[in-house]
Amino acid sequence: MAKKKNVKPASDLPVPDILPRFSFWLMLPLFAVWALIVLINYQQKTGFFSLFPLSPLLWLSHLSEAGRVFAYVPQLAYAVLFAAFSFAVGGILLKVLAGAENKDIGELDWLFFSLGLGYGALSLTMLGLGFLGLYNKYAVFSLLGAGLLAGAARFRRDFYGRLKGLSLELAQLRFTWFDRLLLFVIFMFVALAFFWALSPEIFFDSLVYHLGAPNYYIREGRVAAMAYNICSGFPLVVQMLYTAGLLVSDDVLARLIHFSTGLFLLGTLFAAGRRYASVTAGLLACVIFLGIPMVIMNLATTGMDVGSCWFTLLAAYSLLLFSARDGGEGSGTWDRTLLLSAVFTGLACGTKYQALFTVIAGFGVLAYRHFSEPVRGDLRPALKQALFYGAVTGLVFAPWPLKNMLFHGNPLYPFFAKLFGGQQVDP
Repeated sequence: MAKKKNVKPASDLPVPDILPRFSFWLMLPLFAVWALIVLINYQQKTGFFSLFPLSPLLWLSHLSEAGRVFAYVPQLAYAVLFAAFSFAVGGILLKVLAGAENKDIGELDWLFFSLGLGYGALSLTMLGLGFLGLYNKYAVFSLLGAGLLAGAARFRRDFYGRLKGLSLELAQLRFTWFDRLLLFVIFMFVALAFFWALSPEIFFDSLVYHLGAPNYYIREGRVAAMAYNICSGFPLVVQMLYTAGLLVSDDVLARLIHFSTGLFLLGTLFAAGRRYASVTAGLLACVIFLGIPMVIMNLATTGMDVGSCWFTLLAAYSLLLFSARDGGEGSGTWDRTLLLSAVFTGLACGTKYQALFTVIAGFGVLAYRHFSEPVRGDLRPALKQALFYGAVTGLVFAPWPLKNMLFHGNPLYPFFAKLFGGQQVDP
């Protein structure tokens, strides 16, 4: 019989000593002015709105097209299947990495950490299948089925208590009228991105390599060198997810996979904001993030920046959870929460080379954690933690440099060719 788990309220979990600088009432007019300036500037530079977006004529003229959304029910179902697989596999991995009784992780944190690990595992597994020459839909369905069966087999042991705790944590949420206004704004942003995601892909970067590289791999039946496409040498964590989507369905599914990472990013932002400050802070963080025009554009395409942001946020959040804990007990070299952050940092670095700066930021947080202690102890434990963090990050990131060494002779292809040698890039 499974042991009953005592659910700790989110308010009792360790948080950094952060206090709001001013009342959130000031945020509403400041955000309104900021949004107005952004929209006016964007319209003047691009002429983006040929018609006013809320024009009744615009909406009525396209109302007859609303039924077309039902044509995408299969892709929506597959997107849910991918998320369910990631949740099942990620939940098992989270227990292995962070431990069953990790006091740093709340129930809402557990949900999004599980999803992040699951998507990361799916991506790296797809890379492995590609090197084995197993790029076909039967292999993908077998993988998804195996993950779901593993989750079902361990449901009562690994998921039931957590889900019960999650429902209790969600039931404790209280929303003010301002929170409901923010929820409405979030809904409008997300709805816009969702319907945009159902349209055909025309984003240049997607056609060149976000979808171009996966499509080439599928045609070859395996991961193969693309000597004429330097972008294929970039880390491809997000693109491996698109490879699975293209094998199962089409580019719309790939767009929905990227869209789902955006939803989970918003959930992670909310969880962090609520834990460090308040429900309002979490929702406001989501609105500010969605208010960036390029975010909506990227969210609705098969880009990779939103997915990269999510993995980077997971890395930063888990590292902050580790840093929020008082030193001493439970903060050894092989700390489970630090291990989790290192894994997410490696996955973030696997989305794009620019995310390698996440590692530098992580070392900075660890250094600050040590030197900000009122009474500094021996430096060696902090150095061991930094070495552990860097080693795990490098191990998770390693498949991409190894792939480039195999195909191009340069681990960071197409950059630093003079340093590492290998295939040269003609400017």
